[in-house]
Amino acid sequence: MKIRLLLSILIVTTFFRSFAQTSPNDSIATKRYLSVGEMQHDLKYLDKHLRRWHPTYYTYADRQQMDIHYRALTNEIDSAKTLSDFRSIVRRAVTKVGCGHMGVKMPKGTPTTDSLMLMPLQVYCIKNQLFVRAYSENDSLLTVGDEILSINQVKTDSIITRLAEIETSDGYNTTGKTAWMEQLFNVYHSLVFGIPDSYIIVKKDGQNIVSTVTITPRKFSSSITLFAHHRPDSTDLVIKGNGINLYKTATDSKTAIIDLKNFDGKGQCRSYRKMFRHIRENNIENLIVDLRDNGGGSVFKGNAFLSYFRKPLIFGPVFSRKPRFVALNPNFKTNFWERITPILFLGIPFQYPNRDGWNHYIPFVRKFRNHYSGRTYVITNGRSFSMAAYVASVLKHKENAFTVGEETGGSVYASRGMAGGYIRLPNSKLDVYINIYQLKYGKRTEDNGFGVLPDLPVDYSINERMRRIDKEMEVIKKAISE
Repeated sequence: MKIRLLLSILIVTTFFRSFAQTSPNDSIATKRYLSVGEMQHDLKYLDKHLRRWHPTYYTYADRQQMDIHYRALTNEIDSAKTLSDFRSIVRRAVTKVGCGHMGVKMPKGTPTTDSLMLMPLQVYCIKNQLFVRAYSENDSLLTVGDEILSINQVKTDSIITRLAEIETSDGYNTTGKTAWMEQLFNVYHSLVFGIPDSYIIVKKDGQNIVSTVTITPRKFSSSITLFAHHRPDSTDLVIKGNGINLYKTATDSKTAIIDLKNFDGKGQCRSYRKMFRHIRENNIENLIVDLRDNGGGSVFKGNAFLSYFRKPLIFGPVFSRKPRFVALNPNFKTNFWERITPILFLGIPFQYPNRDGWNHYIPFVRKFRNHYSGRTYVITNGRSFSMAAYVASVLKHKENAFTVGEETGGSVYASRGMAGGYIRLPNSKLDVYINIYQLKYGKRTEDNGFGVLPDLPVDYSINERMRRIDKEMEVIKKAISE
C-alpha cells in the first residue's frame, strides 16, 4: 500500500510539473541568435538524454561513430547562429539515430511555415535527379518535367545529399527520405540553404536544351500534394470504410484489392469483418493489400487486420524499453497518459527482461470463420511507415506474402512509435521528439537496418510519374496470370 501511495504521488507530481514546464513563457521566439556556448551545451544535453532514454540509440551508429558525429557538429558551431540554423544542426544530430519517428519542433511563438517566403516549386526526386512537379507562378520559366541541374550554383546531387541529412528515417532507409523530400522540398531547401532574394536555376527541358532561369520566393502554399499512386476506379468499390476500401477487379473475379490508407480510421475493425466475409463468400484466391502512402496508426487495428492472415492461434508484438522509468522524469515532456504508460504496462501478464531491457508481450487471437489463406500480394513504397511497415513485414516474413513496389520507409524489424514525448533543449528551447518503447515484430525478422524489401522492385521514370500509371498493379496482374 505504501508503494502504491508513493507511485500515485509521484505520478500526480510529475503530471503537474510537466504542464508547468511547457508553458508559453518558455518561448524564445524573440531571441534571434544563439551563442556558440548555448548551442554546444544544447548538443551535449541532447546526446546525454538520447543516450539514456532512446531504446536503440547505438543500433545503427555505435558509440564511437556517434561521438565523432557530435564532435563534428560541435566544431561546426563557430559563430552565433539563428534558431532556424541551429534547428538544422539538431536535425542532423537526430537523423544519426536512425529512428523515423523522431523530429525537432520549434518553440511556441516562432513563425509558422505558412508565413514564410519559399521557392514556388515542387519536385519529383528520381534516382538522384530532380524534376519539376509543380510551379506556382503564372509565367512559363519552368515546365512540369524539366530536369533541375543546379540551384544557386549547387548541383542537384549535392542538394539531395544535404537535404537527406536533415530528414529522419528508420535505420539506413532512403526511400522514406526521398518521399518526404518530394513533399517538402522547398521547406527543406530553406532550412539548409536559407531564403535568398532569388533562385538561379539551371534546367534541361524535354528537348535536352539547357537554359538558366531566375525565380523569386513567394508566400508558401500548404496545398502541396504528394505523387499519389493510382487508386482503383470508384465504380469497382465493393465496401467502403474509414481509411480502408475493398475493390473488385474488372478482369478477374477471383482477385480483390484492399486499399489501406491508414490504421487510424473509426470503425476499421468492423470494416475488416465485412470485407473478409465478402472475400470468403466470393472465393477470392488472390488478395492485393495496398499499403502505399500508409503512414501507420494503431497497433491494435494493425494486429486486428493481421488476425485474418496469421496461422498461429496466438500471436502479437513485443514492446521493449530500457530499464528506466523515463516517462516519470520531469525532463521528459509529455501528456498524462503517455507519462503513465510504463505503469499501465506493468499490468500486462506477459513480461520479461532481456538484453533489450524490459519487454511486454501483447497477445492477439487469429480469426477462424473468415480467415484468409489464399495468395497475398502486398504493395509498398517509401511512405509505408510505422504500422504499415509492421503489417508488410509480418505478411512477407511470416505468411509468405509476395511484396511488390518499393522498400518501406518503416523498419523491417521494429518501430519506435510508442509512449512519445519531448526532450526540451535548455537554451534554444527546441523540442526533440522521441518514443521510449521499441515495438518488435517478433521472431524470423532481423534488424538489418532497412525496410521491407520488395520481392519485385518497381522503378518509375519521369514520364511514368507524369502519366500517373500504376506499374505495381501491372506487375501483380502479370504474376497472377502466369
